[in-house]
Amino acid sequence: MGGPDGRGVGFYFRNVTEVILFGVRGTNVRTLAPGRSQVNFVASRKREHSRKPDEQYQIIEQCSWGPYLELFGRGIRENWTVWGDQAEKNYQPDWPTYDYNTAVMAG
Repeated sequence: MGGPDGRGVGFYFRNVTEVILFGVRGTNVRTLAPGRSQVNFVASRKREHSRKPDEQYQIIEQCSWGPYLELFGRGIRENWTVWGDQAEKNYQPDWPTYDYNTAVMAG
């Protein structure tokens, strides 16, 4: 898939970063062992609006006990609660997307 392609928007810089909020609930809770050595950077190609990189799911599942929640999700994922207008089992973008993103590569 390759790294970021610089297609972000911005007046001074091409803003191509996204923030993932990772939270835990409870007392005396910390990330699982893999989370204590996980770096906080993932390089991924841009996808359609609000579509997260696939790499994030494995990282979160390895670092957290669960349950898992995705906000503004597109599609659904096993063992996750997904909230979003397009959180549907058979989600597919209904607008033109970049040639290299999931919509074209699915199959």
